[in-house]
This record gives sequence, structure tokens and C-alpha cells, in this order.
Amino acid sequence: MEITNNITMMEAAYETIKNAILTGYFSQGSQLIEADLIREMNISRTPVREALRKLEQEGIVVCKPYKGAFVNTITKDHAQEIYRVQAVLEGLAAKLVAENRDDDMLSELQKVIDAAYQGFHDHHTEAAIQHSQAFHHNLWKFSGNSIVISMLNILKDRIRLLRHQTLIDVDRMKENLSGHRKILAAIADKNGEEAERLMVEHISDASRVAMKKLV
Repeated sequence: MEITNNITMMEAAYETIKNAILTGYFSQGSQLIEADLIREMNISRTPVREALRKLEQEGIVVCKPYKGAFVNTITKDHAQEIYRVQAVLEGLAAKLVAENRDDDMLSELQKVIDAAYQGFHDHHTEAAIQHSQAFHHNLWKFSGNSIVISMLNILKDRIRLLRHQTLIDVDRMKENLSGHRKILAAIADKNGEEAERLMVEHISDASRVAMKKLV
């Protein structure tokens, strides 16, 4: 874990720690020890503390008096709330894309699906997960609905954390990529109702997997 961003030290520490959490470098519930973070990132204490404070405000980190900072744990109830909202918003996004899609949109969506499959076949799990996320994020963007985009961006980090937990399973990754192909086919056919139904089903499948993993 090292800082590579050419930005302020606090921003760099924030992005580095957040990415480490969202990619599973730090597991849920684990303690974030300041001295270790300072040593690993080779920076001073102040930007680390500021970064942890910002992550706490976003609900990614919990700071406990006299104990320190810990990665927040997403409970089953919280995860269910996230998935329910995500299914509604992403279902709508898929429907809007299907109704307004053009060749450029289809090409971009196909590219990220192909890249995700390539990562999967090359056993590059993180690359496959990143391209899977890109498929969803492109749908948000292509929906053209600023409210949908804004609301999904609020949930983005929590969705990313849950997605990383569920897609680490090989069989689930196969199902996930197959789901993306079906959604894209409905979008290509300009079938908004089907694209929405498939997306809601896709998110529901992810929810079922997560419920088995979460305590």
C-alpha cells in the first residue's frame, strides 16, 4: 500500500486508505493503526488523522474513543437496505439507457464486459471486479438522469465494498458477467422493461449471496 496520487497529502492518504478498505486489503472490523499507516505510506500523522476523520464522516470508518479507528462493518440489515435502493435506482438507470441508447453507448458497455471476461479468464480477479463496476457506472452515466446518478454516487463506496465481497467467489463472478450480457442484450433491443427487470434480478442475486456471507 503506497501513495501514488499527485495531490495533497491528506487527499492522497484518504484515497489510499479508502481504496485499501474497498478492495479488501483491510477487512471489515479491522483496526486501522495510525503508526502502521504512517509507516506504510511514509507520511506524517496529521494527513492520516484528517483522512480517517473524512472516512468516518462517510461511514466507511468508525472511530472509537480510547480505542482507535476501525473499518466499519456492514450488517445484514444495512446491506439489505443498500441492495433494495440500488435495485430500484439501477433498474431505472438500465431502463433509461435502453430507451435512449446509441451505438457509442453499446460499444462502451460491450468493451467493459469483454474486459471483465478477459480479467476473469486470466485469473485477474481485481481487474474483473473493476470492469464489472465500470459496467454499472457506465449505465449510471448513460441514464442521463442527474438525480439517479447523484443518489447512486452516495451509495457508491458501500456498493463497491459489497460487490468486492460477493464477486470474490468464482461461481458468482460467472453469474455476474452472464447477467451483464443479458442486460446489454435487452438494452441493445431497446427493451426498457426487460432491461429493468434483469437489473433488479441481477442486484437481487447479489443480495442473496451477500446475506450468506454477512453476519
